[in-house]
Amino acid sequence: MYPSLVLLFVTKAHGLRTFLGRSCLAVWVPFHDLHALHAACGRAVGVCALIHGVGHVARWAIRGDSRFLYAHVTGRTGVLALLAAPVVVLPMAWGRLRKKVRYEVRKGLHTAGALAMGIAVALHAPKSVVAYVVGPALAVYAADVLYQVFALTFHIETTVFHRLERGVQLSFENPPGFRADAVGYVYVMIPWIAKDQWHAFSLYQSPEHPGYSSVCVSAVGDWTRKLHAEVTFDTVRPCYVTGPFTSPYATASNFDNLVLVASGIGITPAINILAAAKETRRCNLLWMCRDASLVEFYLSAVEFDDDGYTVVYYTGKRELCVDTSRLPARVLVFAKRPNLPRAIQGLIHAIETGTGLPEDAVQASEEAKARASDAHRRQSEPGDAPMDRFAAAVRAALRADGRDDVVDRFVLAGAPRASARRFAAVARAPRRGPSEADAARVAAELPSREALGAFVHAHANAMGHAPSLAELDVHGESPDSLREEFSQSHESSKNSVSAADIFGEAGVDVDREAFFDACGARLSRWEILYCGGAQPVVDALTKFSREFFISFRKEKFDW
Repeated sequence: MYPSLVLLFVTKAHGLRTFLGRSCLAVWVPFHDLHALHAACGRAVGVCALIHGVGHVARWAIRGDSRFLYAHVTGRTGVLALLAAPVVVLPMAWGRLRKKVRYEVRKGLHTAGALAMGIAVALHAPKSVVAYVVGPALAVYAADVLYQVFALTFHIETTVFHRLERGVQLSFENPPGFRADAVGYVYVMIPWIAKDQWHAFSLYQSPEHPGYSSVCVSAVGDWTRKLHAEVTFDTVRPCYVTGPFTSPYATASNFDNLVLVASGIGITPAINILAAAKETRRCNLLWMCRDASLVEFYLSAVEFDDDGYTVVYYTGKRELCVDTSRLPARVLVFAKRPNLPRAIQGLIHAIETGTGLPEDAVQASEEAKARASDAHRRQSEPGDAPMDRFAAAVRAALRADGRDDVVDRFVLAGAPRASARRFAAVARAPRRGPSEADAARVAAELPSREALGAFVHAHANAMGHAPSLAELDVHGESPDSLREEFSQSHESSKNSVSAADIFGEAGVDVDREAFFDACGARLSRWEILYCGGAQPVVDALTKFSREFFISFRKEKFDW
């Protein structure tokens, strides 16, 4: 148990782990991802503590020495360790309990329980060497925490919070001493949301502003939903950032060709790799997302690798509205879910053999991109009628804010004419927004709040807009919704006997033996990286990597 307890603390010394990850020791030790080792050691400590503690209690009870449980330091520390073990292990390791206990509670109990257990074990047997084994591990962990607090924590006074439909993007200028070139993640604390909560997010360099870093927060939990509800419009507020710390994506530099797989907000580390490695590596991106605002935002802001393929699988309800004319030909957009193993196999085969993509697959993507551009053009150039301009402003506001926010801020704020003026002044309206004269005409056509509200709700329904924050788990990128969505897609696709091309549209199915004959000698140059919250995606990619002997790493903040 003692070696496992030592590793339990050392593997979570993030500052030390990141420092050693930049050394030659990283050739032998995977400092970029020690969470699996940490979890295994935690389970081992829990089982050993239970067996050891129950055995001692039974032995003392049989011998009539139960007083040792409270009268001797060994008994007192043993009882403390025995009580702390389930508090440390169960909320993290037991799936059902993890779903019922909020992250902040689980994390607090896990950390406090582990420290209590470590101190109890170090003091458990004064005449043995256990204190000299566990004590240094506790000292390393404590020193690392102090190092993080005083050397790796930065107060960002002017953080720009940009509201998305189902999330918030934070951007800040890199402070002195901040390693912006690092590939990894940071812990963020926003004092005006919660002073005692630090949350991990992938860090990426802002595609819009050089010298700035960004994180993207998807509203899928209590803290993230509170942040999304608080940021009703773009604002500049303070926050604290600790890091960055190394992550599995740091292994990207070991390979020539990369397949970056992402679901939802998991695209953020992929963007960092695109910015850092697209000049020297071939970076291919497969992104599954149902949040239209995320797809529109990143398609507009990111410079994708023109030497690799970027494939976006948009599965949301409302129509995409983005100018795709600037996108390279190798950026493909599909309004469907993928069969990931088939897609990755076909992608590698197309690149290694130089055959490219089937024409009908490219054609299907071009049609989807054309529809998105048409929608963007319709939004940017509304008709001449006042109601057309007002409707365009309503849709622009709905893209920036939730349905409930729009209704509260505009429909319930005053009379229809005043609401029309507020849309003109506040909403992200097109170039030709509604004027004062338009407001009077709109008020004549929508003479009551009920009529104005029905007008807003009709456009929200047409856009597939989520009616409230309570439905984020249905419409957002929550792990459970992704799990169900991917499982259904994967089961239906793997049983299909119809031909499918690389990305599931038509035409090409690569035979396994033919694939190895054509690409087998070069598969060691490839790596698959995944970030997201869907375990079925992880399972499918793990199976694929083992079958085809391709390196696979995942970044999942599922602690």
